[in-house]
Amino acid sequence: MRFTPKSETELSMTKLLKPGIYDFYVEYAEEAVSKKGNEMIKVTLNTWDQEGKQYVLYDYLLEAMAYKLKHFAEATGLGEQYHNGQLSAEDCKGKI
Repeated sequence: MRFTPKSETELSMTKLLKPGIYDFYVEYAEEAVSKKGNEMIKVTLNTWDQEGKQYVLYDYLLEAMAYKLKHFAEATGLGEQYHNGQLSAEDCKGKI
């Protein structure tokens, strides 16, 4: 594998986002299966920092990360689906 080595200073400048609360938009979501064979939803999120720079983030929603799944559902208006124990990728698409 070939790559360009980076200094510690260069690496520290590549951090995506400072810790905080950010608005986001679910650009894409799809049903998938984890390496352990568990159902999950892959999501692609668009978010913006305080200066308006856009970032694309990729994440996974699965029962093993219950806190993330619950908070995602509640933050996007999908609390009822969460409390019913059923959430689909289609439910997630386009949510803010």
